[in-house]
Amino acid sequence: MAGLGQYLIVKINTITNNGRFGIEVKNPNGSGTNSGAGSVVIDNNTVSRTVAIVDARDIAGIAVFRRSVLSGNVDVPYGVYVSNNNVSVIHNQAQAMVLV
Repeated sequence: MAGLGQYLIVKINTITNNGRFGIEVKNPNGSGTNSGAGSVVIDNNTVSRTVAIVDARDIAGIAVFRRSVLSGNVDVPYGVYVSNNNVSVIHNQAQAMVLV
């Protein structure tokens, strides 16, 4: 989780035939900006599959989500800057669902 003075940058990666999620960010609390203090940035990545996935659960090329909803936790996900990514052939035949 990013906060004041901290930042997370996931940039220029190529991910092929990943598991359920290619790039996964859980519980982010970012500034919403593309640089500087508190920024959480997912930029210029390529996520793809060349083989069918065998998992019947939901899948995603890039996933940003809230996990472990407990009282007292910050209201997340918030403030993630996602741009210039290429996500392709991410689908689950069993569920006929596409998530990007």
